[in-house]
Amino acid sequence: MKQVWLIFKRLFQYISPNKGKFILSLIAAMAYVGVNTASPYIVGLATTRVAKNVMRHEAIDFHYIGLIIFIFCICGIFNFIFQYGASALMTIVVQDAMYTLR
Repeated sequence: MKQVWLIFKRLFQYISPNKGKFILSLIAAMAYVGVNTASPYIVGLATTRVAKNVMRHEAIDFHYIGLIIFIFCICGIFNFIFQYGASALMTIVVQDAMYTLR
């Protein structure tokens, strides 16, 4: 176990010049996971509303469904932005670390 921490300590020495980018990449990755996790919940809201309307023999609330579709699309855009940002920043950090190793 001690050897694992020594390896991480040594790796962080190479990453430390890009510490800000590394932390920002981790934050973007966590935001990506959060938005990606929220997507099924958002779709479930629309499904629940349609099911309630059908069970009560009411008209389907298309205004609400349109709002949910809009929110889902916005989540998809943020999903792309966070995933791209995390990947791009981590690529920069790793390339700089590899350059330092050579």
